[in-house]
Amino acid sequence: GVLNFTTLLYTIKFEIMLLRKRDRETKDKSRSLKKNKPNIRNEITIEEPRKTLGLSNVYKKEVKDAYGFEVHTFLHCHLRGYDDTGCGLQMAGHYYDKYGAPVEQKESWSEGYKAVEDELRKHFDSCCNPCNEQPLVAGYGGGVHLYKPIRHHDKEPWNVTGWVPLESKWVCNRQAFRNRHFFALRGNEIQNDLWDYHPYKEDWKEDSEDAHDFCQFVPLGPYRGGYWYQGDARGRYLHIISLKNQQLDEDGCYDRYNFIVHPLAYRGEIDQLPDNSVDGMQWSITNIVQEANFVEEGSDKKWGDKCHGLEIFNDFTYFYSWQPDEHGIHNGTLMNYSRRNKTSRYHLWFNTYPLEFAEFLLDSALTMGTYLHPISANDAFYDRKILPPSEADDPEAEGMEKILSADPKGVLIKRIERIQPQEACSNAADKRRDKADKSQTQHEREEMKESVQFRANQPYGEDTVFGYQTLVDPTRKLRDRIDNHPLPIPETDEHDLKTGLNVIEPLVIQMLQQGQMYGHTGVFNFFHYSGAEMIPFLIPNQTDLSCLVNEIPSSTENLIFTFPKIKVKADSLVWRYQIQTVSHDEVLNLTTHFGYFKMDTRKPTELDLSNYPVNTICWVRFTAFNPDNPQKRAWFPAIRGPAFAKSSDEIIDVADEQPPMRQLIVNTITADKRNASVVSENGIFEATAITTENLEILFKACTNKEQDNIYAYHFQAYPIKQMIDPSDPYIRYSKTDPQDKSKPLAKRILEAVHGYFQLCDDYPSMFNLRSSWDETSVLGGTVYLYSIDATTAQLAPVKDLLLGDLPEICKKPE
Repeated sequence: GVLNFTTLLYTIKFEIMLLRKRDRETKDKSRSLKKNKPNIRNEITIEEPRKTLGLSNVYKKEVKDAYGFEVHTFLHCHLRGYDDTGCGLQMAGHYYDKYGAPVEQKESWSEGYKAVEDELRKHFDSCCNPCNEQPLVAGYGGGVHLYKPIRHHDKEPWNVTGWVPLESKWVCNRQAFRNRHFFALRGNEIQNDLWDYHPYKEDWKEDSEDAHDFCQFVPLGPYRGGYWYQGDARGRYLHIISLKNQQLDEDGCYDRYNFIVHPLAYRGEIDQLPDNSVDGMQWSITNIVQEANFVEEGSDKKWGDKCHGLEIFNDFTYFYSWQPDEHGIHNGTLMNYSRRNKTSRYHLWFNTYPLEFAEFLLDSALTMGTYLHPISANDAFYDRKILPPSEADDPEAEGMEKILSADPKGVLIKRIERIQPQEACSNAADKRRDKADKSQTQHEREEMKESVQFRANQPYGEDTVFGYQTLVDPTRKLRDRIDNHPLPIPETDEHDLKTGLNVIEPLVIQMLQQGQMYGHTGVFNFFHYSGAEMIPFLIPNQTDLSCLVNEIPSSTENLIFTFPKIKVKADSLVWRYQIQTVSHDEVLNLTTHFGYFKMDTRKPTELDLSNYPVNTICWVRFTAFNPDNPQKRAWFPAIRGPAFAKSSDEIIDVADEQPPMRQLIVNTITADKRNASVVSENGIFEATAITTENLEILFKACTNKEQDNIYAYHFQAYPIKQMIDPSDPYIRYSKTDPQDKSKPLAKRILEAVHGYFQLCDDYPSMFNLRSSWDETSVLGGTVYLYSIDATTAQLAPVKDLLLGDLPEICKKPE
């Protein structure tokens, strides 16, 4: 029968009375509590497919195992239900986001947060396998898309978030249950290009076979104004996610964490979308501190006082970079693969995103005085795949195109007409194959087999990466909230906001605001925290040893960073520091120095940068690379120096204000001292300089040993630009320079670019940089190249590896 509320309440009270009576009657209280404590079902279940591999009982991980000194999150997840207050109390039933989770139309009845939890559970389960080398995820952040024509969205958009209920707990049959297991940061995303459009009505077709077709609407007309930088077409493709605390602070405001998302998502469609340019995005990013919604009176009660972060890795942009080009090959794979003559093959990189990500946008913003955290973001629904027409009858592939078109960035996905299946060259793949060959037990072989299957359908195969934002929690305050979960209190209908996920979520937002985190794509858990070394690095005279610093005091005499000893498993990592300094000669000159080093597994590592006068330091930034796969990186927030540029008090034309920049690569040496390994600089390194008219770089097949190294290029140039043509049906509505109608409104901004990659020992490699950069604008017409030894982090020129041109056999059709 159906129990009414009163009957249910008395049933629960009776169950609790029995539990308390049993506790009182037990002689050994601690043993009794352990025996009879309600079983909070937060253990991750094993997926059914794993049973075929015999691993169903191997991994016994709980969500609380994801809470340690580091806590990993997926950001940029999208939900379907709306919450008009963002407090997790009641879902708004007037509308749902067709571009949110769940992505499959047949699952639309399911609430979005449940669909995301299910995807996180699957990912969690996969990452329990140590061969996958991925962290356990504790939670996620994201939300829903907002649209001006939708009721309530334009009234108080800062309070409208995705629907995720507060955590609830209840007892039934002496078992305790909860409605959620992963923490969730509720938020929204305003997309400037889509803000003014109704997501259903604008693209409604009366003759559509499916009245609820999940097709992304792409506006190609004149810009209607957007929300951020209202009316300025340079910000047309600016999207911002705003995460909101569900609880008011002492000042009557909600803590918020705002970050700019996928800044390079539309670069691939630069000639098909009006007002599309990387210059416009750089302008938007650099001026974000003066955007009206963050500086107007009362902004603290709306969006907060600032935008905090910038996505330098986004999983969808990463996925798009893998899409086949006109030759039918994936980025980085072999041209001429189908030819009988193997000597005609060469690796072609036609998209630079996985080599550079969006770091250059962050560096330019820091240079102009705009301080933003590096964000590495991933959607829980990362398994995006469109199969060729020949496989359209595959039951698993059915409907995949509609699933992909449901993504707000689905405009980037192109139909794959022809793919050349092949095995890509990958140092990571080679090592994994060697490891599989050396597997001793059936269990090890099953782990490796499952890991290979996990990566098989991901972009870049064995080299695939996921984007994580990782909180640094040396005092383990987040784990403390999980461990000290109190018993449910069903006597009251009030939500308990002081325990569990309901208190973890506000703490996470505060930690994000304070920069107690780093972003990464699979480089994590590398430090051995102990004693006073409980955070990734310390500076001289640091008072709070449990928090990462974000500023170097001007009173610092000798700048020395101290890192904890590295774990043995992370010994292979190569570390990079960037330090930007300023000199005031006749003109203002900025120099960014790049140095590389290794850390010690036996003792702390000290990075001695005392050769730089502290009052000339603008900022310092650290990055870690996995040499087996340079796409795997970790980015720490920049530390501001006393010379950090003061941001303008008004919105500026970045191109007019940008000072001259210079990049220098420096050698480092390591001295083994009693208490630390001390790294210091040892002069300027002369990189290999080449001139190239078409921004194509060619390398010979390297040796097996050279394949282990990391290779880098750097130069300064303008990003590719949109050619204004009034007759073009796609870009005819682009806003133009008022003084020159042949040029776009966004002025060109010089970028300082650094890219990292590997070479292969089987065939030559070609890197086509002009897919992202204007080959006619390279400063001095010069690109600089060098290699980084994976074992020592020492630098070397690459002149002997360069090719002047492809062999004729590679060019001629068979």
